[in-house]
Amino acid sequence: MVLDIGKIRQDLQQIRTLDQELKIFGAFGHHWRLNPPAKERQVASFEKKYRVRLPENYRTFLIELGNGGAGPYYGIFPLDQDYDGKDLSRGMRQGTLGDPSLPFPHQTDWNLPPSFFAQSPEYQTLTQEEYDRAQEAWNKKLIAEYWPGRFMDGAIPICEVGCALQQYLVVTGPGAGGIWADYRADNRGIRRVLDQNGRPLFFAEWYLQWLESSLKEALANAISVDRREREG
Repeated sequence: MVLDIGKIRQDLQQIRTLDQELKIFGAFGHHWRLNPPAKERQVASFEKKYRVRLPENYRTFLIELGNGGAGPYYGIFPLDQDYDGKDLSRGMRQGTLGDPSLPFPHQTDWNLPPSFFAQSPEYQTLTQEEYDRAQEAWNKKLIAEYWPGRFMDGAIPICEVGCALQQYLVVTGPGAGGIWADYRADNRGIRRVLDQNGRPLFFAEWYLQWLESSLKEALANAISVDRREREG
């Protein structure tokens, strides 16, 4: 699927007009506005820094539409930024992000079994001191076995879903361009993002599906407000 740049701009403008009170989920994070486009040299510099070639639809989005901004959930991250505005190399150094240049390791949804999470300490059965020690040990185990950056090799964070949940864009490997959800923050693992028919979403489809859904919601909200005003 190819991005229709003009239609995207037109749809965003229409939604911005309809949803001025920012009632649609996540709108307060981006106000339906895209950031200024990235320069070709900026994108090329990112690709050289991380030894990747960005998927073409995402590359087009950055250069012709905007370097982040209006998008699913709280909006698309600017290039080389994570959820708190830090560059990706920081997360790589800390071991919380993988290496984008390595192949993405997942082909199917991944999670650890329920028996792993059953090891979490229960406050009710321990003294405060015992619980604090057990919780510290459990956090170390989580970091070592559930949160290694290598589990997200070949991908970059693209948006925040909320409550520390994020979605990623695969940039290296056979599934490049695909969108995956990192739901480890609530123990749901790493999984493909699918459309309503259960098909894996790639960047263009992911963005356009969100845009279409947002426009429908904005139109429905506007009709509802108009009806209430006429009936009131």
